[in-house]
Amino acid sequence: MKTLACFCLVLTLAACAAPEPEDVILEPINEQNIYDPSAASTPPANDKERLVAAIEAEGCVLNAENSQRVLTALGIADEQLAQIGAELMQEGRVQVTPPAEFRLTTGVCAS
Repeated sequence: MKTLACFCLVLTLAACAAPEPEDVILEPINEQNIYDPSAASTPPANDKERLVAAIEAEGCVLNAENSQRVLTALGIADEQLAQIGAELMQEGRVQVTPPAEFRLTTGVCAS
C-alpha cells in the first residue's frame, strides 16, 4: 500500500505531455491468468515495457489488489516503480485515479 501511495504521489507531480509511443503487443499470460515474462512470445526490452505488459495482463489496471503480486513477479523495487511510473506519465501512457489506481491508456488498453 505504501508503494502504491508513493507511486501515485510521484505520478501526480510528473508532467504528462509527450508524443504517443509505439505499441507493444505481447501475450505473457500463463495458465493461472497471471503475467509471466517467460510466456511472452517476444520478451519486453526493458523494465518499463515489462511493467506495461504486466499491467495489460491485469486488465490494464495496477491497483491495491494486484500491485504487490505484479511487482514481486517482475522484481521491480519501489524506486524503479516511481521512476517508471513518472516516465509513463510523461509519455501520456497512463492515467492515475485516486485513491491509488494506475490505468494504462495506450496500446491494447486504449479505449
